[in-house]
Amino acid sequence: CQKVGSLYGNPLMVISKDSFVCSNETTGSYKTTSNRGSVVTRNFCKECGTHIFAHISDVPEIVTVKASTLDDENVFSPQYALWIRSANSK
Repeated sequence: CQKVGSLYGNPLMVISKDSFVCSNETTGSYKTTSNRGSVVTRNFCKECGTHIFAHISDVPEIVTVKASTLDDENVFSPQYALWIRSANSK
């Protein structure tokens, strides 16, 4: 297992669903629905609980992958950095 830690960020890879293959069959998933109806399916390691990748119903052609869970960390090369000052107000 590659546990995710995030002191200063959350490195994500956005890739085509057609080119994505999860090589580990011990993943579980759960779904959440946003206020506007978008469904996010988050997939995690059944052994340690680490979030590995997600599918978002609004953009079915992509998969978001937690870069820190990759076996080969050299595959990830950050392209953008997004910073926010504080949490969104409700």
